Amino acid sequence: NIRKDLIRVGYASHFLEIVDAGTEDRQVARELWDLLAAALAALEKATDPLIPARAFELQAMRLLGYEPGLFECVLDEAAVEEAGAVFHPLRGGMLCLRCARTQRGGIPVSLDTLAALRRLAYRPIRETTGAELPETVRRQLTGALVPYVRNTLEVPLRSLQFLDDVAAPPPDWE
Repeated sequence: NIRKDLIRVGYASHFLEIVDAGTEDRQVARELWDLLAAALAALEKATDPLIPARAFELQAMRLLGYEPGLFECVLDEAAVEEAGAVFHPLRGGMLCLRCARTQRGGIPVSLDTLAALRRLAYRPIRETTGAELPETVRRQLTGALVPYVRNTLEVPLRSLQFLDDVAAPPPDWE
């Protein structure tokens, strides 16, 4: 069913680009390949393909050694539980309210988005198939994770441009 939907094709390509960017030729990465297989299965069945995509990004980055900090501030290690915290793609995770005030480039995330980040990072990816999220949470997840993956892997991810192009509204031909 993935081949029948351009958005799902784009996400499947995105998964492959992440695996390719994060591994060496002939590198044995069994956990990553198992995650990829599970993500493709979830993508095929998902009500909302964005959700397994964000879960794959979080879990793949962890397996590649780039786990974002989601529970404590990546600068001062304070617990991150309050509204006003931000996800900082260049710093590698959440900043507490105090540190967020001193750092530019953070992406504000609601407490609902922070909870979604934590769930997607640690629950089995197969559990994302029937999940639904409010549009604001979906936008914040994408706004935080896409720059994080791009900056961390330091390679152009062409699949993301493809997804942007496919999701863009059609041009007004009038």
